[in-house]
Amino acid sequence: MITLKRIAITTFVIAITGCSIWKPKEAPKPPPAKPSAETQAAADEKARRKAEFHLGRSSYVVTLMAKQVGCINDVGSAMTSPAGPIETYKMYCDNGQVFQAKCELRQCVQIKE
Repeated sequence: MITLKRIAITTFVIAITGCSIWKPKEAPKPPPAKPSAETQAAADEKARRKAEFHLGRSSYVVTLMAKQVGCINDVGSAMTSPAGPIETYKMYCDNGQVFQAKCELRQCVQIKE
């Protein structure tokens, strides 16, 4: 008799707590907004920058140099010249600026324009 009561109470508790009737219904989500021309152009520019990305020997060092002057992005710096004793690097910052550096025999300096 006690076990039947326990089974009945357990079944009742599970039915009430697990039943979806008691949960509030979620409002339907609106369809995603169409990106504006500016947003689409920014996404295209970001994709183009990623496609041009080539790592070099000093990419990490140039990325650290850029971060010291406030240039941050999610990709890092890319080599823009052929590999060799003198290499140039470019990093597109999230704030729209471009950080450039020149490395001669792994000694890097910022190029100021």
